Amino acid sequence: MSRTRRINAARKRRTERINRRFGPLLRLPLPLHRPPFEVMVIRLPIMTRPMFYDRQNQPLEWDEFAVLHSFRSYCRVDEATIGPLWISTVWLGHDMGYGAGLGDRLAAGEWTPIVFETMVFRTPGEEDIHPELEAYVEAIVRYESEEEALAGHAAVCVDIRQTMAKIDMAREGMDEALSRKV
Repeated sequence: MSRTRRINAARKRRTERINRRFGPLLRLPLPLHRPPFEVMVIRLPIMTRPMFYDRQNQPLEWDEFAVLHSFRSYCRVDEATIGPLWISTVWLGHDMGYGAGLGDRLAAGEWTPIVFETMVFRTPGEEDIHPELEAYVEAIVRYESEEEALAGHAAVCVDIRQTMAKIDMAREGMDEALSRKV
């Protein structure tokens, strides 16, 4: 018997019991409470893993996460300003993996939460930047551990510095070529 039918049968028995007991007093039969439609039961998966983690990937309760997240010094892993770009690496505290490949990784027992993130922003006041540097703006890279986050932050910084050096060399070459023509 389906769950909906069991619920409706229980409602019917309860209504009949009430009618037998109080019907003579009221002298009116109480109506059966039946929904005019089939009730759909949706079963959502139960969360089987924690939602919040500290910087060492240890599970946290909501209140512990809220306290840690209120400290900027705990959240900030590293930051750098290189030319017109600000590179920020932070601890997010909640798993940003969104279950990507979770089934396979969880079954293999190798799942770890993704709780660190590096983002590149334009520094305030910088409106016109080179298109090659513009490609970095709002780029996001996420990591599972603090060590990976620090290494990733350094790699992004090196990549931006190399791009800026390449842009500067191209500008110098153009300036040199223009000065020869004049």
